[in-house]
Amino acid sequence: MLEQDWLAAQLQSNPQGLALVAGNVRWTYAQLEQQVRQWCARLRRAGVRPAQRVGVWLPNCVEYVCLIHALARLGAVLVPLNVRLSHAQISVQLTQARCEVLVCHRGTTPALPPPCRQLTLDELQSITLDELQSITLDETHPGGRLEMNRLHCIVFTSGTTGQAKGVRLTYANHFYSALGSAFRLGVLPQDRWLLCMPLYHVGGLAIVWRCCLYGIALVLQAGFDAQAAAQCVRNHHVSLLSLVPTMLHRLMPFWEKEAPAGVRCILLGGAAVPSSLLQRALRANLPVALTTV
Repeated sequence: MLEQDWLAAQLQSNPQGLALVAGNVRWTYAQLEQQVRQWCARLRRAGVRPAQRVGVWLPNCVEYVCLIHALARLGAVLVPLNVRLSHAQISVQLTQARCEVLVCHRGTTPALPPPCRQLTLDELQSITLDELQSITLDETHPGGRLEMNRLHCIVFTSGTTGQAKGVRLTYANHFYSALGSAFRLGVLPQDRWLLCMPLYHVGGLAIVWRCCLYGIALVLQAGFDAQAAAQCVRNHHVSLLSLVPTMLHRLMPFWEKEAPAGVRCILLGGAAVPSSLLQRALRANLPVALTTV
């Protein structure tokens, strides 16, 4: 079982491999590691400590990916929060998860239940290089061991059948999910996985960790737009996608004319898949596979 920091493992074995594509950003694993070290230092400077529960209320962005890795390295617990929820709903979830910190954009803060405090991206990014250098190297060093049974995150359910509940996921949960996916789908060195699902969804988080464990590229979109997603698949040579049925339905007009070249698997889940949609996708020669995540 791999117990080394997963990003650190890629730094050692695959430093020049492509790690992240997002807009104009194209980072290798070495560059992603450098960014994550800085975010570790920022969070430490702001008072984030191991075992603290840190709510993150942000849309998909490169900073969010860095925060996922940095919080893991610091031993804090990630609590990803749905950006569509009201301030009142966010306050309830912060209370339920016993969050001590909320990372968000400036001006979007709900009423924070004690002892939770706010950290904005602006505040974290305003910490100077001199201040970052005051954090000792040991606190951001990539060589630490990762405890597989340690709590990684608390992800809230959708609440469609009742009050949303926080589900606890360990690093072992993510690891064996990635292992099962690799066993079923295989892993190719040139794979690129499109992440257009929200990072507050377990399906979005799963892609971050699978790409890191496999040493392949994560192609991040800020949100889902069918035309933008179709262009992204073509322009960035995406080979793997994770979609919910509504996303696939919106992409079908683009793909019924011509199936996307190079895509070897479209994982479809998160909701019941209408048989009409599945048949439509198969007629278009789309490599669809049904999944629970």
